[in-house]
Formats: sequence, C-alpha cells, structure tokens
Amino acid sequence: MGKQDSENFANSQLRGLEQRLNAAENALLKLAAKPGKDLVQLDEKIEINYILYILKSWTS
Repeated sequence: MGKQDSENFANSQLRGLEQRLNAAENALLKLAAKPGKDLVQLDEKIEINYILYILKSWTS
C-alpha cells in the first residue's frame, strides 16, 4: 500500500467516523427534545446533553 493509498484510506475512515458521529448526535438531539415526565428522564436528558458536549469538543 503506497502513501497515497494510506492517506485515501485514512480519509475514508475519518469521513465514516464523522458520518456516524453526526447520526448519533442527531439521534441524541431527538431523544433530548422529547418532553420528560419524570426525574429519570430529566437525568437522561442531562446525560445526553453532556455526551453531545463531549462529542462536539472532541470533533472540533
């Protein structure tokens, strides 16, 4: 595998990772937008927002 092939492979892997992270972020945002009915759901939303913060700071 040449240097160009390695770079193409790495770029392909990064694009795939970015797509998966975007899909996960969208799913978490939809989940967080649902109205909560109890403290467990509220706690889960707080955790989801924290995960989103970590994902955004990690990918920025």
